[in-house]
Amino acid sequence: YAGLLIFPAEVGAEGIRAYRDWAAGAPDELTSACRFLTPPPLPDVPEPIRGKPLFVIGAAFIGSEAEGEALIAPLREIGEPIMDTFGQIPTSGLSRVAMDPEQAVPAIGHHALVAELSDDAIDAFAGAAGPDSGSPLLLADLRQAGGALARSPEGAGALDKLDCDFVMYGIGVPMEPDSGAAIAEGLDRLADVMKPWAAEGGFFNFADRPCDLDAILPADTCRRLVDVKRKWDPDDRIVANHAVSLATA
Repeated sequence: YAGLLIFPAEVGAEGIRAYRDWAAGAPDELTSACRFLTPPPLPDVPEPIRGKPLFVIGAAFIGSEAEGEALIAPLREIGEPIMDTFGQIPTSGLSRVAMDPEQAVPAIGHHALVAELSDDAIDAFAGAAGPDSGSPLLLADLRQAGGALARSPEGAGALDKLDCDFVMYGIGVPMEPDSGAAIAEGLDRLADVMKPWAAEGGFFNFADRPCDLDAILPADTCRRLVDVKRKWDPDDRIVANHAVSLATA
């Protein structure tokens, strides 16, 4: 059971607060996110939402339609949605829930872990990414963490859990050659205003910008990875987006 509730962006910070309070009681079988989104004015975008600032809540639940309907019901009290796409879907449909484009598109992104989504943090997020912010970003997400993401099972690897309540992720699409700088500034502004509530570390899935490995992983994990690198790849033949560097070990 999965889908989206799409509201006018004017629900703003109050919509995020309602979502946060609801997500705090969600079972492990449900994952969700909320976002400010302004779809581009392109023919592929449905007309009711084309080029309009929106507030979107998306969720996916492993369970029956009746159970899913009961779980989602409090979110429908936020207001009258422009679109409501929730329903029982095949697993293969999950990749389309967020309305991401089917084809590859250029994008510039940045992320941060949010330790606590307090009322002040929500006001800061809405101020930097909401309908009155003048943000050049296509979207700014707050993605639910917790649940299995917060637990550390044995043998889980270098990044075994996320110590945060939410993951913040912003994306801008450079539709014009000179828009990249404005998007980068918008991403910086979003990250800067959320710093008071940021958690340590990062999430590889959203680490779009070049960064040192210790910006994502704990120090002791980095030391262990350097030991492995020194033993098995002393000539630095293995190259990755976020590399383990012997030069700084």
